[in-house]
Amino acid sequence: MDYKKKYKNALGMAEEIIRYYKEHNRGDEAAIEDLEEIFPELGKSEDERISKCVKYAIDKLFLKEKIVCDVRKDDVLAWLENQGEHKATDKVEPKFHEGDWIIDKQGIVHQIEKVIENVTNNTFAYDLVGGGYFNEEVKSCRLWTIDDAKDGDVLVDVYGNIGIFQKNDDFDWSSYCSLGSNGGFRCFAIEHELDGSHPATKEQRDTLFKAMTEAGYEWDDDKKESKLLISNGGDFESDDSEQKPTWSDEDENFMYDTLGNLTELKDRYGEGYGRVGKCIDWLKSLKERLS
Repeated sequence: MDYKKKYKNALGMAEEIIRYYKEHNRGDEAAIEDLEEIFPELGKSEDERISKCVKYAIDKLFLKEKIVCDVRKDDVLAWLENQGEHKATDKVEPKFHEGDWIIDKQGIVHQIEKVIENVTNNTFAYDLVGGGYFNEEVKSCRLWTIDDAKDGDVLVDVYGNIGIFQKNDDFDWSSYCSLGSNGGFRCFAIEHELDGSHPATKEQRDTLFKAMTEAGYEWDDDKKESKLLISNGGDFESDDSEQKPTWSDEDENFMYDTLGNLTELKDRYGEGYGRVGKCIDWLKSLKERLS
C-alpha cells in the first residue's frame, strides 16, 4: 500500500471538509467529527466517550435534586475528573516480581514464587518458593546480586551451568566444580559470566550433587573441594583411604588408544613435538603406579 499517497489524499479531503463548513457556516464541532473519520487518531478515546456519557447521566440524575443519596453533584463530577490522574500517578507497582531472588535483612536468600495484589489498599504480598510469605517484611529486603554470593554457594549462570561459587571479579565468577547444561560433571574450575547468574534452586542443587556422586566425587564443604572417591568392589571410599584405585578394562582401552595416537605423532613429527616422547613414558608409568 502506498501510505504516502493515501496520507496526501486524506489531507486533500480534510481541506475540502474545512472549506465546505466555512462556506456554509457550519459549526466546528461538525467538521471535527468528519475529520475524525479521516484521521482516527484525532477521535476521542474510549475513556473520553464513556466519561461524556457518565456526565450526561449525572446531569439527568441531578436534574430535579441537588443532592442524591447524600452526595452533591459537584463532588461526583470532581471525583470523575480525578480518575485520569489516579490512573497515571497513583498506580502502585510491586517492589519485586515473580522469579526474583531477594535477600532479607538477616542475609537469607529467598525466591519470589507469586505476587499477590490487594487492590483495596494498593499493597502486595509475596509467596516464597518453598513456603512462607512476606508482607510488611518485604520493605527491608532487596534484590540479590552476585556480590551477595558466599564461598561455597551453589549458583546457576545464564547458560544453565550449575557451579559451586569460588570467587568473582569485575568480569566473571569461578566455580570449584560444576555441572554443564549438557549434564556433564566438571571436577575442575571454570569461569562463568556475572550477568544472569543467580542462586540455584533446591532441585538444581540436588541435581549437581547427584551428578557429582555419579562421577565418583563428593563435596568437602570445610575444605571447599571435590574429593575423588575410589571404586572398591562397587562401593566408594574416600581418597583418604590407603587402598589404591584398581586398573579397569576401560582404563586399558583408553591407554591403548592414547598411546597409539601419541606414537603416530612421534613418528610423524619427532619425539620433541609437544613433548610427545615424555607423554608416552608418563602414560606407561600410570598403569604401574596404579596397579
